[in-house]
Amino acid sequence: EVTAGTVCTLVFDSFTVTSGNNWMGALDDDRYVSQVSLPGTHDAATGDGTSFSLGKTQSLTLQEQWNMGIRVFDLRPGYKKVRQGWFKYVNQLHIYHGIVSTKTSWDEAIDCLTANLAANPDEFAIVIMRFENDSPMYNDRSTWNSLMSSYLNSELPAAYKVDFRPDLKVKDVRGKLLILSRDSYADTPVTGGYISGWNHDPSGSSNGKIWGKDNQTANLNIQDY
Repeated sequence: EVTAGTVCTLVFDSFTVTSGNNWMGALDDDRYVSQVSLPGTHDAATGDGTSFSLGKTQSLTLQEQWNMGIRVFDLRPGYKKVRQGWFKYVNQLHIYHGIVSTKTSWDEAIDCLTANLAANPDEFAIVIMRFENDSPMYNDRSTWNSLMSSYLNSELPAAYKVDFRPDLKVKDVRGKLLILSRDSYADTPVTGGYISGWNHDPSGSSNGKIWGKDNQTANLNIQDY
């Protein structure tokens, strides 16, 4: 049974229903991931609701985006204090758009994607994330680093983790969640990789890099103006 506020708006059994959008099953196992054109969405979690309407950039929920074939999700986790019990508050990773809070926690967003991967193991997904720190109350980088490192080390199941390397093939990432972070949270990425050199150059492009563990790097052309 689905409770109010759940990101994946369908019961788990319905994830096993294929409605023509298991499109990655047709990809050649030996094709490099870098050769695949992947549809993605900007500020993807805003479709599940925001605290202020001007922060909403999507009309579809994460689940609806998945259903239509989206496989790259731009997620902006910051953090905020949430109540646990009557007098206890703890910091929790939560998705923002600038200073606007979405109605989605980081855990809920990732759980939505991994549930779909579990039910559709021929698919894979990429999350491009950054520390959304525009809120003056929750902009301490060390707190975010600790929360994200802890989550990726302890809470994201190993079955969905994949380390970035430039020669990743489709068969290497089926059923996996490749997490690429524009902000480093530790000396080396726990999973996935880091993106460096991302900016909003007026010319419309910039040269960046993706790097993972063991000095695995690749050039990245970025268009984000």
